[in-house]
Amino acid sequence: MRTEERLLHLGSLLVWAGVPLACSTRLADAVEVPKSSCFTIGALLVSFAWLLGASRGTWPWLRPGRVTGLWVAFYAWWTASALWGLGGLSGQIFTFEHALSLMLLLAWTATGTPERWRVWWWMILVAGLLVALYAWIQRAGLDFMGWDHPEFSVIRTISTLGNPNYLAFFLVAWLPLSLPLVLPRRWLWIPWLMVFGALIQTGTRGAWLACLVSLIVAFARRPGKAILAVAASMLLVAVAVVALGAQVLSERTQASNMGDENMTARIFLWRAALGIMVTHPFGVGPGGYTMEALHYRQYEPMEKRDQGRLPEHPHNQLLSVGTDAGWPGVALLLAGLALYVRERWKRARTDLTELALLLTVTAMAVHLLTISFALPGEVLWLAALSWPGQFDPPASRRPPSIMVLLSGLVWLGGTVVALGWVEGERDLWWGDEYRLRGLTSGQMVEIERAVGYYGQAAGLVQPQRRLLVATQLGSLYNEVALRLNDDPNLRAASLSAYTLAARLDPRNPYPVANMAGIVQRQKGSGEELFRVALRMDPRNPGFWALLGDDQLKQGKLAEAEQSYRRSLELYPAHAGTLYRHGEVLVRLGQTQEGRRQMDEARRLDPRIH
Repeated sequence: MRTEERLLHLGSLLVWAGVPLACSTRLADAVEVPKSSCFTIGALLVSFAWLLGASRGTWPWLRPGRVTGLWVAFYAWWTASALWGLGGLSGQIFTFEHALSLMLLLAWTATGTPERWRVWWWMILVAGLLVALYAWIQRAGLDFMGWDHPEFSVIRTISTLGNPNYLAFFLVAWLPLSLPLVLPRRWLWIPWLMVFGALIQTGTRGAWLACLVSLIVAFARRPGKAILAVAASMLLVAVAVVALGAQVLSERTQASNMGDENMTARIFLWRAALGIMVTHPFGVGPGGYTMEALHYRQYEPMEKRDQGRLPEHPHNQLLSVGTDAGWPGVALLLAGLALYVRERWKRARTDLTELALLLTVTAMAVHLLTISFALPGEVLWLAALSWPGQFDPPASRRPPSIMVLLSGLVWLGGTVVALGWVEGERDLWWGDEYRLRGLTSGQMVEIERAVGYYGQAAGLVQPQRRLLVATQLGSLYNEVALRLNDDPNLRAASLSAYTLAARLDPRNPYPVANMAGIVQRQKGSGEELFRVALRMDPRNPGFWALLGDDQLKQGKLAEAEQSYRRSLELYPAHAGTLYRHGEVLVRLGQTQEGRRQMDEARRLDPRIH
């Protein structure tokens, strides 16, 4: 086997097996870096192997075709949207990953053959079995990879897999792709049942789709009496998934206070995305949705809002593409799906592999309507779409040698950077750990360790994570300063960290609001900064309430009353704001209305005295 062939398989192994395994730890949902780094290294290695092999004549340079060409155009447009978009710092990694997806599509369509794809499918099979085994290990309480992070949400540990929707989504693609290989080998039914048991534990839409698609492929693969018992077992498993899924979803809703489990909150994200697509028909670029969605807070259910949480993405792939790349991006996405299904349908009636691929992409298209693709789903989707490349005519032109050299250097550099991301994320999490220990115990040595780890993390983490490091440092300094009689040096250090966070992401209102709180203690008022934050997020009831607090301390009773009233117009049932507004009304002479609001606040929250 030639060197380029080995490198191609190694890179594909990292993508096919490494990414889903990186997603199977309990850190997967909270920390993107393990899977992102694995994907980055694997994708760069596949691209380098492809260019090396093409330059040496091992396989074609490009395989243009209708399906491949359309998807190349889609990912090229999505990547290019960063040039005119508003994502800034938060969009850098997303843009990079879209570009890598484009390179993977070109590489796999050029190098893909039925024999090589069978090797990659075995990688999918092994990875899926390892993921399922790890799920059972977690269920047994032997999770050697888990890390009980102090701020880790309960929602991420209920269903054993790191993020059950994302991993079940990986299995949706894996099950039908592997079935043509697995079914003839009867002894593999035992680990197969283990996988379905793991799917039961996730209790998500992805699990339901995986069971359904696998059931259909199983019937198509062996439509005889022998399959009926297995098919019936699968059907019972699917019923169990639905039944247990309802219980898990109920637990998740009770455990989470993040709000996006509530359908009304999700509708807010969708309506905000549609509004952005109307005002920005060519998109706002990767990462641009978060800040633009602040202009559509009128659709957000206030009772579900976490005051310190920004909208992340629309939870809908069509709308995610639309906000990033505009209507042209959506048109290319839908055209690519339609053309892909058409081409698959022509061959699915006679080829079981084509049938499996058709059902896989159909399941993924259905999932488009509910939740965004995570990285594993994106990669598997690309792989399924790249299969038509083997039917395209090869090109004769070879890539220049300089391209091979540059791609090798990019791969080496990218590997170093990606490994640095992992190390930086580790430092960030240790910083969080020592921060909590220090604030709980009051020991300054723990606080100093936290500061040290945050400092190390700042130079290594992904660009958009630097904002989090700066914010965590600012919060740490601020809390310690308050415990030490508002120590001026620590207060200044906190203000400096928040200033850096505001500079890193100038459209984010929360660092500015945090700065306002510190300036308020330092100078007696942070009103100017509170108003800056409100210009960024004018429908944030928390910011209006904080502005009211600031004005109240200055003795500006009439202005404070107006700020509290504005906050209550946005969030009428917030007990604390209602009580303070009542106090201001009493001081302004509106005693009856003020006391009524104070009584209502006590009814909403008996802890208020």
